[in-house]
Amino acid sequence: MRKHLLFLRCLLVFNHTYAQDEEQQAGNAKGKIAGKITEHEGDPALGAQLFVYTTDNSAIVGSANTGDDNTNTGKFITNAIDTGVYNVHIKYTAYRTAIITDVPVKLNKTTTLNVKLSPQMPDVPEDDTIAYASIAPK
Repeated sequence: MRKHLLFLRCLLVFNHTYAQDEEQQAGNAKGKIAGKITEHEGDPALGAQLFVYTTDNSAIVGSANTGDDNTNTGKFITNAIDTGVYNVHIKYTAYRTAIITDVPVKLNKTTTLNVKLSPQMPDVPEDDTIAYASIAPK
């Protein structure tokens, strides 16, 4: 009886692992990025644009806008994107472009990314990007 139970456990683990491998090979290895973008004083950054780039910044693989859910909370969620590691760029009028590097996207998971933007300073070039972010893969 114990041998049969052990065999069934091994079979279940194998089937689960095999199904995940098949999903990844079929191009269904997707995840999402969600979170909240706020202004420097904590108010929601309504209408902020978020772009998800490959780590070499050569291609946009996902995007989102705050306010798409009509809640005016500054929250966003990307479309499903392939698993991997990405750079996220956030653009918002009168604020510095925020660039968050090495954001992980895992299979069937949503990575939480909360960003507090810094205002554009007239004497600082746009190339000097400043933002504060917290990343929490779930």
